[in-house]
Amino acid sequence: MIFVRLQEFDYPAASAIASVILAASLLLLFSINTLQSRFGRRVVGH
Repeated sequence: MIFVRLQEFDYPAASAIASVILAASLLLLFSINTLQSRFGRRVVGH
């Protein structure tokens, strides 16, 4: 999607798509990290 917009010289749309993808990936990483810290087994002392 981004490359199509860049080939059409539609830079604002390409940067908007990239920003949405970046925000979604950061949200996914944060939520996975939160779930791991809450429900993951922690090995203490080993």
